[in-house]
Amino acid sequence: MLDVTSYADKLPLSLNAVLKAKEKEKLTGKAGHCHHNVKVVVEKFGGSSLSGWLLNRLPQMMERGMYIWSFHSVWMKPDGKLLDVTEDKHYVGRDKSIFVPDTSRVPDLVEGISYNNFVVFTEPAFAQHYANSIGVEIRVNTPYWSDNTMLRLLGIDEHSGAYRLVLSKESPNFKRMCDEYEIDFVDGRPVPRPGSKYENAPMPMRLLFDYSVSAGG
Repeated sequence: MLDVTSYADKLPLSLNAVLKAKEKEKLTGKAGHCHHNVKVVVEKFGGSSLSGWLLNRLPQMMERGMYIWSFHSVWMKPDGKLLDVTEDKHYVGRDKSIFVPDTSRVPDLVEGISYNNFVVFTEPAFAQHYANSIGVEIRVNTPYWSDNTMLRLLGIDEHSGAYRLVLSKESPNFKRMCDEYEIDFVDGRPVPRPGSKYENAPMPMRLLFDYSVSAGG
């Protein structure tokens, strides 16, 4: 059984200076749709939704000083206690998880808006190794937005972190993405429209942070 309080004490002091660990109860429920899961539970049993950041428990990364956080929603029960109603493969067999509330960011289920992952490096050697592998500069104890592949990072001040979810070609966000970036999809790949500003230039990296085909949470 994992005691979150004592486990959080084992996190590097530098990381605790960036984030404050919070305790949650045992994970239950459906994977991959945390914001919707909480909405359903609130409608059925009362209470409210609380969004924030869930630490992805990846020991092989954490041991090297790389901490990955996903935007996540949990259920605040009528008695004020927090319960995560979403299964998570990173916490299989464990009773607790590390969750940091963030009241400044709220998912929008109508518009399909959520937030990208962010990552923090605490060990200089591994941060430098990772920076060299993806061709960017990385500073330790500094949060960076990350795309789904973890191969592209943006500074927290370079992007709002918000993305629009694209579920299908019929979704409004698909049309919005194509119009905003002046692209069409051919054989599943984005292709600049003739005469667009991206016709003779690489597609901007921001596209991968502005839109996502992953449900998240």
